[in-house]
Amino acid sequence: MLTDYHTHLRPDTADTPPERYFTAENVRRYLDAAAQRGVSELGFSEHVYRFREALAVWRHPFWEECAQDSLDEYVAFLDGIEQVKTGIEVDWIPGREAQLAELIDGRPWDYVIGSVHFIADRAVDHDGYDIWESADPDEVWSAYFRTLGEAAAKLGRAGVNITHVFVGTGLARKATVFLGVSDPAAAAKALR
Repeated sequence: MLTDYHTHLRPDTADTPPERYFTAENVRRYLDAAAQRGVSELGFSEHVYRFREALAVWRHPFWEECAQDSLDEYVAFLDGIEQVKTGIEVDWIPGREAQLAELIDGRPWDYVIGSVHFIADRAVDHDGYDIWESADPDEVWSAYFRTLGEAAAKLGRAGVNITHVFVGTGLARKATVFLGVSDPAAAAKALR
């Protein structure tokens, strides 16, 4: 059975308001495309930094710029659509485990994806905060995998596995690693 749980309803660019993308028509478009490709189960996992509630986790300028949506409205929208799974992509922010747990806990997630997009306050994949322009690539990779190891060790108590590594092609300099969480309540408990 083919599944896709790392799907975003909206592009990761400016001027993409939720009312334009969190619609039944947009979901139908994704479901149709998934069916054409043999994907039998589809889940949506918007980036946590899109939501105002995430600012309780981290007040990075990039997050402050992007935090325009209501997390509860997003969850209610997806929870009302029987054919899809409700998820979220949560950035691993070292030292903010309790805040991440609070954000995850108490919402009807089908799954949570953890990701490493930042090393300290510099991004591995967001222009304007790009760590690659100001640091030695070997140092970036070392810090990246240390951060990934911290995330895996902490979340491992909740049975979290590394499920996807994206390195890119050619002279890849960027990567995002995704950790799948099948039991969000256990993950929230492990983070406390």
